[in-house]
Amino acid sequence: MPNGSWTAWNRRQSLFAMIRHTHATSPRGTVVAYADNAAIMEGAVVRRFYPGPDGRYAAHAEATHILMKVETHNHPTAIAPFPGAATGSGGEIRDEGATGTGAKPKAGLTGFTVSHLRLPALPQPWEFAGGKPDRIASALDIMLDGPIGGAAFNNEFGRPNLLGYFRTFEQEVGGEMRGYHKPIMIAGGLGNVARGSCREASRYRQARC
Repeated sequence: MPNGSWTAWNRRQSLFAMIRHTHATSPRGTVVAYADNAAIMEGAVVRRFYPGPDGRYAAHAEATHILMKVETHNHPTAIAPFPGAATGSGGEIRDEGATGTGAKPKAGLTGFTVSHLRLPALPQPWEFAGGKPDRIASALDIMLDGPIGGAAFNNEFGRPNLLGYFRTFEQEVGGEMRGYHKPIMIAGGLGNVARGSCREASRYRQARC
């Protein structure tokens, strides 16, 4: 319920309003926020390698911003771990590339939170029979196929998947076992875009691109 009303610190507002409040009070360094599903922050002058008007490739020194994106692809990864995680990474790459002409996704990350793995040959004393719906893949299957799917899309795009995280968690609450049967699959990444190439996109933009 990101647009539902929440009360915190005696203030009532939506979850998105809470998130945007930080940016509204401290916008320094922000070029694009809450637009096109990706964010851009101010960068520096760097050398970018691309062809000029004559078709020759060369390094060009120009002001370049940093772009970033993180999203989740939880339910697709729960149903079909490899393609679910792969398309999660693909959507994140798409959103980075859509920030402006010449935007370049550079490096990716993937992260997974699942229920206990229940390795057949290595049972653990804290692992109990769960209540996983039959339509959802097991935590072990998700961790065997999901990371490969996320890395595969990155590799096929020509972008390295450099880092990520993995954790398992379950807890008994009121006689019920709660866990991440439907996993958290996070896809994220970093890239860059030349200053002046960002699209005129949003009322939330705080500086000229």
